[in-house]
Amino acid sequence: MRKIKTFYQEYRLISYVVIGVFITGILIFLLPQVKVEETPQVNAVQTEPIKEKKTDAEVTHFTVDVKGAVGKPDVYEIAIDARVKDVIHLAGGVTKKADTSQLNLAQKVVDQMVVNVPFEGYLPSDQVDETDAAPVKININQAKVTDFEGVPGIGAVKAATIISYREENGLFENIEALTNVTGIGDKTVERLKDYLDV
Repeated sequence: MRKIKTFYQEYRLISYVVIGVFITGILIFLLPQVKVEETPQVNAVQTEPIKEKKTDAEVTHFTVDVKGAVGKPDVYEIAIDARVKDVIHLAGGVTKKADTSQLNLAQKVVDQMVVNVPFEGYLPSDQVDETDAAPVKININQAKVTDFEGVPGIGAVKAATIISYREENGLFENIEALTNVTGIGDKTVERLKDYLDV
């Protein structure tokens, strides 16, 4: 028993050193594993912005629908920095009957845009005068020759004939009475109802 105690006292320092080395070895072995686990997380965070940049770079063209007075109306792919004039050129240019005064040729195109090149004489719905949509009717019992100007199918000669008949036979009772005037039939009266009144 005494020998064991003496042995323990002599080798106690060596025992502490061995235990210390053993613990240090375990710590050194575990630390690299912790670093390896953290590395993928850092890489994953750095990878996401790169993917977003690639997505933005892929958008280089817009899709535009070209209609109206152009050579080849169709749907076209065009660069995102293009203007309306570029789209019209791509669609074969404007026809002879086109009216480009209503277009902004310098306007930048946007995705899914519709470029409608109007024909001559076309008025957008917001520019149509109310008098064009519903003409003011002319009173045939008070009208002069000049009042009939612009009425479809009534020229200066026919207007003078209507006035002459009115002066000789009195006022018209209704529009249908115009059939009594030489050269005016039922079909003409039916057509003139939108323009004439009594």
